[in-house]
Amino acid sequence: MLKKGLEAGGMILGAALLAGAVNLFFKPMAIFAGGVPGLAIVVVNYLGPHYGDYLGVIILLISLLFFVVQFYFLGRRKVLKGVITTLTFTALVQLSTGWTNDILISQNLILMALGGSILAGAGISLILSNGYSFIGTVGLAEIITRRFEIPPGKSVMYVESVVILLGLVVIGPEQAMISALGIYVLSKTVHSLTFGMYSYKKLLIISPELERIREHLTREVCSDSSIIPAINAARGERQDLLMIVMRYDQFRTARDIIRQYDPHAFVIATDVTEIMGEGFRTL
Repeated sequence: MLKKGLEAGGMILGAALLAGAVNLFFKPMAIFAGGVPGLAIVVVNYLGPHYGDYLGVIILLISLLFFVVQFYFLGRRKVLKGVITTLTFTALVQLSTGWTNDILISQNLILMALGGSILAGAGISLILSNGYSFIGTVGLAEIITRRFEIPPGKSVMYVESVVILLGLVVIGPEQAMISALGIYVLSKTVHSLTFGMYSYKKLLIISPELERIREHLTREVCSDSSIIPAINAARGERQDLLMIVMRYDQFRTARDIIRQYDPHAFVIATDVTEIMGEGFRTL
């Protein structure tokens, strides 16, 4: 119970940081640094500045559209993880809109983009690190990855490029260039704070429940894994190992699956700095 409470508190703090980045940095300078908040800022500037007081509501409405698409393609279990985060974030954006309207931290467009992106990246990292997720462009990118077998990084780039192009048409080229810079800084911040230097994890697993663990992991985490025949050095008994490589953000899910079947499973987790050759696909 304490762990769940700490995770919920981390998510709320992360959502608050993200809301602060949107209201204090992005909205005043019309910076649309990707994602649903960026798309909402483009919509506000298209409709007129007086709609800025309803930015949280607009973010929620856009999120609902993404929710329908992601629910259809990804299923209820995965999408519902992002509902709590989305509701918390949009509520905080809307509640803080009134008292942040008169605050202008800087008139320098680049500084506002950099500051907002770093703050937003820290908020997103807190949310992801505590086991929560988002409804929005990242989920749409995941659908593209699954349907067309495009690498996740490219899928995110394609989706965010659409947001930048819309902003370019509605707001202008200067904001579009600065927003693209903001997306880059934000993504690097999230990657550094959440995943560190490495993108992938390799697990070696020994357990009496190895077959059930393998089946669940290959279904939920990564479809490519290997069973390695081995001999227990102390007892001279056959003892198979399961080797599986996954994205860093999937490690928490994999760990929970292993504990579900065998809380005492022997697991070695190592960082992977490079993957070459055939035989590995990210989901």
